[in-house]
Amino acid sequence: MAFAAPAEKEPPFVIDMASSTTSYGKVSIAQAFGVDIPEGWAQDANGKAVTDITRRGEAIGQPPLGGTYDQGAHKGMGIGMMADVLGGVLPGETLSGMLLNDPKGGRFCHYFQATRIDGFRPAEDFKADMDDILRTLRSQEPAPGSPDIQYPGYPDAKYVEKRSETGIPLPRHTVNYFREMANRLNVDFTIDT
Repeated sequence: MAFAAPAEKEPPFVIDMASSTTSYGKVSIAQAFGVDIPEGWAQDANGKAVTDITRRGEAIGQPPLGGTYDQGAHKGMGIGMMADVLGGVLPGETLSGMLLNDPKGGRFCHYFQATRIDGFRPAEDFKADMDDILRTLRSQEPAPGSPDIQYPGYPDAKYVEKRSETGIPLPRHTVNYFREMANRLNVDFTIDT
């Protein structure tokens, strides 16, 4: 699920996250490259952590954000359910966790919402207030031993700035994977190595 709010001068607040401990995309990438995943990313039918990616077929899924109830897993599950209700129940389709068992071959839909800020207040005022909030967040003193405080969207904006100047570094195995895929699909491979 994702949420974004614009600001005037600060990078926008942007959060794009899974309701599980990590996105399935990260698990898939690890599987594609045959590397183990960190403990807590997937679990088997008994709730035991699966780290060996070759055992991924035995995993029943990914634990909700928070991992355990004591660590807030019920909140991650709640966020996941909210997404399922908006993207599944509301349009009359299947909940994501039921897709595999749906005899009708259910589909999971999506839910999008855009809000006109100027329907509530002048957009310039909203953006100025967002700048104040975001600057205030970043100016807070971090806990000892912790990195500087950042908000969702800030590091990404800095990465875009840097990568726009220097390009995107790719690990050798990623380049090889793309090269093999290009050969299989009979398309030109244009990544400089």
